[in-house]
Amino acid sequence: MFVWHSIDRRENLKSVLLTLPADYVDPNVVSLLSSGLSTNVRGLLVEEGYVDKDYRSVYYNFYAKKSIKYRRNCIRLHLFTDEVRMNNVCSGLQLEDGTSTDYDGMDDALSEEYLGFIVLRPTYRNNIGRSVISPRALDVTGDIIKSEHKVHILGHRLKAVGFPWMMQHTDISVCSHVACWSILRHYSERYSKYAEFLLHDITKMAQPVDVGGLIPSIGLKGEHAERIFLAAGTYPMLIERASSKESFDRQMLAYLESGFPLMAILPARRHAVTVVGVRWKAGYRPELQAPGSAFGMVEALLASDDTQLPYVSIRAGERESQSAYMISEIESFIVALPDKIFLPALQVDRLALWAREAVHEFRFPDAGDCVIRYYVTTVAALRRDFRERIAHYDPLLVERVLQLPMSQFVWIVEYSSTRQWDREQIAVRLIVDATASGVDNTPILAMFDSCLAAVLDDKSGAELETEEFELEPADEVGYRRVRSNLDRYLDASPI
Repeated sequence: MFVWHSIDRRENLKSVLLTLPADYVDPNVVSLLSSGLSTNVRGLLVEEGYVDKDYRSVYYNFYAKKSIKYRRNCIRLHLFTDEVRMNNVCSGLQLEDGTSTDYDGMDDALSEEYLGFIVLRPTYRNNIGRSVISPRALDVTGDIIKSEHKVHILGHRLKAVGFPWMMQHTDISVCSHVACWSILRHYSERYSKYAEFLLHDITKMAQPVDVGGLIPSIGLKGEHAERIFLAAGTYPMLIERASSKESFDRQMLAYLESGFPLMAILPARRHAVTVVGVRWKAGYRPELQAPGSAFGMVEALLASDDTQLPYVSIRAGERESQSAYMISEIESFIVALPDKIFLPALQVDRLALWAREAVHEFRFPDAGDCVIRYYVTTVAALRRDFRERIAHYDPLLVERVLQLPMSQFVWIVEYSSTRQWDREQIAVRLIVDATASGVDNTPILAMFDSCLAAVLDDKSGAELETEEFELEPADEVGYRRVRSNLDRYLDASPI
């Protein structure tokens, strides 16, 4: 059954939630949703009797075996802007302005005003199950990893855009299980090569044998999470602050900007979260040491936390309150990589610093004003960027890069002055072979600024062939920075 509610104030939302059965919404969940959802949420469609596959997986394997009776079905809440309303005549959804279009066109238009869904499971506490909430529904700004999740409502096929999130059960799953689940669910929704794993699958994959019972509630160690990611077909790397020292934060940012969600471990809190985005500083630039790092421009990382609504801030600056998360509390993280990425971020970090100091032919920014950023991208995305911005590049450079033999992934290293960074532009770019190893002679496939390019001579396979180009760039301060792996949310004010 579907019931539509218009939400014009927080008290209205709270009253709707309080009408639901108590085993679906405990007081903490009511408070969390009524105070956390933004005023962008103006329409709420309540779907009763919803069959949630993640909840069913733990229901049949855990809750059905308990002496307390639990329901099998869930309730799903659909969030909309004020541009959508319920058509009671045909039991469907329509735009507020009455715009009429073809079937697929209407669903696309409705998806633009769809702010995601929240599943309420009948577990008496920590009731929020598999959910996808748009940052627009939470007044969140920043660059965020996203995936599209197909949702069927009243014959409509909508798209919920965001990062998957849920609360931990505390008995059959804890924060580490939820972090692993959210990363793998994101991969399965965004990339067809990855299979879908339900929550109970995650609890079983953590152990070499099925231990059953309450063992999952004890928690996971790093090796357990690595086992989960390996079993799912990824190649996890555990990176620790103690061994990486000053490059730890730079590596964390590099993998995040590459589009890889990170399982971050905060030992002091006995907690794990999934880092899924970054919010950059605005209007303030710290004094950069030579050479600087893009991490110095970070105001906060954004995380999917199973104890709060998603996209919570992990701050880089001073602590605002005792409960606020700080980046310095992250002692290690796990990144689940695809195959064909053999060169780790640590090696790229060293290579980026070496090139800035050792290669003098290129127009790097001054040492005290140099921001270095590096990330992984696909060769297809790199070539697409060259093709889309072909007017900004010399034709010979475009030809050489488009025809350069490369594997599926490459590391990109970008150097900017702080002025260029503010304008999302760069001075020098490196293209680095992601399949290289630390002992390869030529991990750099290409390097160029606005006047000079060095491209790998694929005939010899051992030397860089240097060519000078007479360029007339579109802007004298450099090329534009590439942002293709994270989605930007700038304005979260009410619509």
